Amino acid sequence: MNQLSTINTVVDLQTLLDDYIFDTENPERNFDLALYYDNTGHCASAISYYIRTAERTDDKLFQYECLLRAGLCFERQGTRGLSVRAMLQHAIAMMPRRPEAYFLLSRYYEKANEPESWFYCYTFASVGYEVADRENLPSLRTKLDYPGLYGLLFEKAISSWWCGLCAESKDLLKDLIQNYDLDESHRKAVLWNLKRLNELNSKSLTLYDKSKYSQLLHKFPGAEKIEKNYSESYQDMFVLSMLNGKHNGTYLEIGAGSATYGSNTALLEKTFNWQGVGLDLSAEFVAEHQKNRTNSCLLKDATLIDYEKFLQGQSFPRDIDYLQLDCDPPDVTHKILLSMPFESRRFAVISYEHDYYADETQSYREKSRNYLRSFGYVLVASDIAPDEWRNYEDWWVHPELVDPVIIEKFLNTKDPIKTAEKYMFGEYNK
Repeated sequence: MNQLSTINTVVDLQTLLDDYIFDTENPERNFDLALYYDNTGHCASAISYYIRTAERTDDKLFQYECLLRAGLCFERQGTRGLSVRAMLQHAIAMMPRRPEAYFLLSRYYEKANEPESWFYCYTFASVGYEVADRENLPSLRTKLDYPGLYGLLFEKAISSWWCGLCAESKDLLKDLIQNYDLDESHRKAVLWNLKRLNELNSKSLTLYDKSKYSQLLHKFPGAEKIEKNYSESYQDMFVLSMLNGKHNGTYLEIGAGSATYGSNTALLEKTFNWQGVGLDLSAEFVAEHQKNRTNSCLLKDATLIDYEKFLQGQSFPRDIDYLQLDCDPPDVTHKILLSMPFESRRFAVISYEHDYYADETQSYREKSRNYLRSFGYVLVASDIAPDEWRNYEDWWVHPELVDPVIIEKFLNTKDPIKTAEKYMFGEYNK
């Protein structure tokens, strides 16, 4: 139900009718009755009084709003499609620079979900977005089902797919999730469509090779010998940077994944002789580790482990150099975080995958940050991403285990989204 004027929550129907009878031609009296009937679900009566209001006022904005509200009432009746379109098209003709009618009409065609309707949806969304005034629009008296200008982009994104403009649809959806403060319903819809189009998980690796050595923000000892790395987004290079090229380090890799492709520990093991243990739910990944890696990877559910006992059984030292937390979905990774024995163990570097870009609740990033800070960890790099919009990971250090000079060199929690390569090359510091 639409949010209407508060007048109808404090004035009863009899009072409104008495005022109306006293002056039936008064547009305000007609509008008050229309709102009352609208708010109580009497669409036919509301429509009648909205139209009477529009006919009795010289205020074009007032007329425009009445047409929109009448159109919404017709839409709720469910069988008056021609009337819905007539009301909204009349509103567009009356005030062609306002966005609300374009959005409502485009949304109407989206809900129709018929082959020919998608082209109308796309057309009205596109035209509305191009011609609508961006600033200084007089406010309407009541709240409509209009989220803001991004609503037109949303309708354009949805309809463009069905019009055969698949690349445009994907680009618009990415733009919406990256650059607009969406309300909950639109955010969920955008994420659902990105998942449907497999655009959330189709991350390509951003790899380092020796030709990029001169660009590194910190040229740690041994970096000049690295031919290539393996991590999806430079996690292995970050760990080595924080620990200044440490050899013979230790790691616990939760959500190990492939033995090499996108692995955060393959470089540490193969080139810097690190020792550690990986955990994964996939028997295929575990078998791949057994075939291609020296260090072990165990087939275990990471949510069911007593980590203090586990670390004791694996003979880990009190201070562990690297902890990876990378499971899906975000609530699972957070559950594992809460089970870590931070009271008895310290981790020099932590990469924590919060998947904020895909988290419909938008809550686990902040929960994880509050929790890690409570144990004294320092957020060095926030919202690392493989591209310009999928911010999915935070990088942490324990300040007593990492050189403060190196921390200061890499510290960046201001830029909202940081692509990994640009961050590691110091481009955000320029």
